[in-house]
Amino acid sequence: MLPPNALPAGPEQVDRSDPEWDYHRIAEVYLQGAGGFWLAHWEDVPVGHVGGQDIGGAVELRRMYVRQDFRRRGIGRDLVKALVAHCGAQGVPVIELWTAREGAGRKLYESIGFQMVANPGEAFANVEAVTGYTPGEDEIRMRLQLD
Repeated sequence: MLPPNALPAGPEQVDRSDPEWDYHRIAEVYLQGAGGFWLAHWEDVPVGHVGGQDIGGAVELRRMYVRQDFRRRGIGRDLVKALVAHCGAQGVPVIELWTAREGAGRKLYESIGFQMVANPGEAFANVEAVTGYTPGEDEIRMRLQLD
């Protein structure tokens, strides 16, 4: 049996300054409005996830991850496409995200149709305040127009 201090902190113990705050509040952050959160499984093991947050008429793709030993198998692509299809069905006009300037993430998003933009779009004017995320200097903004 694990001692209580070996367990991860509960949602009430994690404040917004924690970079993983949203993981402790999936329902509150992702399952509101047109947002969503999807898990990819291999047998009984979760191998990836994607989360999009409704920020008031548009969706911010906040989380996308695939376990290293399951990458390059189309899992990330399928996860992002599930989010895009869901947003399209909900009438969301645009999805935006931050990603590293170089790397596999950018290539994945570009292959789905996301384009680099200079700044967040009008619907995303308060994206940093809403999400609590401040992008790093090496990150770029990408947008997928759905309408």
